Amino acid sequence: MESFDLEYRLSCPPQTVFAELADPSYIERIAPFKVKVTHVRDGHGHRYGVGSIRRIQPWFGPPYEEEILVFEPDRLMEYTTVKGTPFDHHHGSYRTEPDGTGTRFTFHMEFSSRIPGLARLIKLPLGPINKRGFDKLARQLEQRFSASH
Repeated sequence: MESFDLEYRLSCPPQTVFAELADPSYIERIAPFKVKVTHVRDGHGHRYGVGSIRRIQPWFGPPYEEEILVFEPDRLMEYTTVKGTPFDHHHGSYRTEPDGTGTRFTFHMEFSSRIPGLARLIKLPLGPINKRGFDKLARQLEQRFSASH
């Protein structure tokens, strides 16, 4: 199994960060390539809550779908891929925690494949691609928050 973690310290409150992450349209704004995100199914108790499904269609390949497994507003969201990837296991989480007057945001992703070596090979570009995307998201959140305060 392969995994990676990204951590950010942001000046905006956890509610702001979590709200941004809960709405899957953020993926289109931070992906380093053209991607279309479609909300497929509402979750229980919240549109993007437990049971919600989002379809992600990169320009270069087939779509894949992620289902929300855990949804604790302003704190934790976990998802798994349910269709369309070469992984037999793909799990991710977003965690937001108060940190002084701001937020500590952590992204975790883990994945494996039945094909020997494939997960390690995919990790090579996937880690940096996600880091660039979340770096961009952190900058966008900071800019919007500082402009409003």
